[in-house]
Amino acid sequence: GPFFKHFAHAMQQIYGCYSVYQQHKNRQGSGLKILLLPPEMKRHFKSNSFLKGYLQFLHDEMNVEILYSSTSSLLRRYPQLVNTSLARIFEPDGYLISHVHELNQLLQQYISKMKHTTTPPPVTAEQPRSCGMTKDEGYDNAANATFPRIGILNRSPKSGRSISNTAQLVNAIANLSLHQQVGIEYFESSSFEEQVEFFQKTDILISPHGAQLTGTPFLAKGDKCSQLLEIFPPNYLIPAFYGSLARNSDIGYSYWYLSDEAPPAPA
Repeated sequence: GPFFKHFAHAMQQIYGCYSVYQQHKNRQGSGLKILLLPPEMKRHFKSNSFLKGYLQFLHDEMNVEILYSSTSSLLRRYPQLVNTSLARIFEPDGYLISHVHELNQLLQQYISKMKHTTTPPPVTAEQPRSCGMTKDEGYDNAANATFPRIGILNRSPKSGRSISNTAQLVNAIANLSLHQQVGIEYFESSSFEEQVEFFQKTDILISPHGAQLTGTPFLAKGDKCSQLLEIFPPNYLIPAFYGSLARNSDIGYSYWYLSDEAPPAPA
């Protein structure tokens, strides 16, 4: 359907499928784990490294069979699914996602295997954390404190939706005296693994609105340090879309609308 023609909308449904599986994985059933995708989707997203990598992760780490087929073909192949009920897996204007901590653990294991390295410890909250403290509040004296890692995820100027003054933004953040370098990343040529690792190494993410934010759940660390600041251009404001993805992943969310005028009403 139309929701599979745009990457961000496709991920709405794929994240939803993962969440429904986690919610019901202990129920007695056939044991089949199948992700059914429209045949045209394979062609439409053949160059999308994030989607290809995520589907490969589901196949390799979670033993999910990825099928590009119609529902009727699936039922002919697996007639035991004929009476299977359908679960609600997405909101038209946002994301339904759960079990994000488990997702990040599985991804860390998967990426470690891909790199042939030792599996890292589970994703856990770091204690103590000084997120949100200012210098006047004494973070310089906080014993063993760690400070938020700030990242800017930008887009190519060709996209028409990029941050053009990243240098000034980095300087403004540096003036806050957080003793922290600010990373700037572009995903246009990044692999799935590189994108996941960028998110997992970032606490506070600043980014213009766009499909690069579909990896937002990988920011989650299980503490209050993970935050997303989404920037919207004039005449375009839909904070509920990636805002729902952030909040349902236990990530703080705020947005910045670059206009003094009210955005147009939704169609």
